[in-house]
Amino acid sequence: MRRAMTVALAARVLVPAVVAQAQTQLTDVAIQGHVYEPQPLSPTDARIASLRIPVGFTIQRVAEGLNNPRMLAVADDGTIYITQRKPGNVVMLKDLDGDGVIDVQKIVARIKDAHGVAIRGREIYLVDIRRLHVATLQDDGTLASTGRRCSKRCRATWSRKAS
Repeated sequence: MRRAMTVALAARVLVPAVVAQAQTQLTDVAIQGHVYEPQPLSPTDARIASLRIPVGFTIQRVAEGLNNPRMLAVADDGTIYITQRKPGNVVMLKDLDGDGVIDVQKIVARIKDAHGVAIRGREIYLVDIRRLHVATLQDDGTLASTGRRCSKRCRATWSRKAS
């Protein structure tokens, strides 16, 4: 019994000391990772025709020449805004005559690492990897900078209005 208590006491004292020593020693290991990027496919007429869509729906090519589109948002007037992270810009797609074909495709903002986009009323919210930018939508679809980046107060206002 006495021997068991001695071993238990020794373990209680020695194990934390060994663990503490091991934690101060750095381990240098090599880690190999892989990133799989999908290959872009051209939106040929044959590919579009091969897509299965629900009865009553149609599908058509809307825009071409976009570089790595990430997110999109549609304004109340039907104007589409697409973020492109790698070139760092926001593209506006606008159908002027309502025929379903884009008549204007224009870069309306340059924001490094542009990613997220949301629209509420006449304001567009654009997110890069560090900041939330706010701009006003003009009648022609271009953006008028408000010169502000959202703070905690702005995010709280946005959340409250959106709910």
